[in-house]
Amino acid sequence: MRTLGAGAVAVWCISCGAVGSHASSGGDAHGLVGVHAPSFSRPAFSGGGTLSTDGAKGKVLIVDFWATYCEPCAKEFPKLQALVDKHGGSLVVYALSEDDATDGIGRFLKKTGVRFPVAWDQGNSISQRYKLEKMPTSFVVDKKGIIRFVHGGYVEGEAEKIGREVDELLH
Repeated sequence: MRTLGAGAVAVWCISCGAVGSHASSGGDAHGLVGVHAPSFSRPAFSGGGTLSTDGAKGKVLIVDFWATYCEPCAKEFPKLQALVDKHGGSLVVYALSEDDATDGIGRFLKKTGVRFPVAWDQGNSISQRYKLEKMPTSFVVDKKGIIRFVHGGYVEGEAEKIGREVDELLH
């Protein structure tokens, strides 16, 4: 486990109680609702390409922060994939791993069967800008790049709620 610098906090999995080291600027993630999503660009962990907020312009985007140690993340991933499948090219999901290393990411992706783009947030620089506090956390971003909804943690029924929000933003 690495040493955390100034402003660092432990991010916990809200449903399973697992704690992972993670640098964060703190603050309430819901404070980002109504503001432009912080931009980022990261190489995809598998399949090539780049996850970039610029690449999602004109589409609804879900930025999902997750980790391999987070059991609810494994439950959430297939449901996010189902949303992508339902909405075709109108919805983009970018999943950013907050793990300390890439060990286990490939196994996690194989286990969950997702095909949406996944990247490693090395050094947690993206999650710091998104003020991440819980695992998983999903930010639902409209076609203009504005964060409209934030879901900290994952419980049964959460994917359906996100689905209704995506439907609302697409129409």
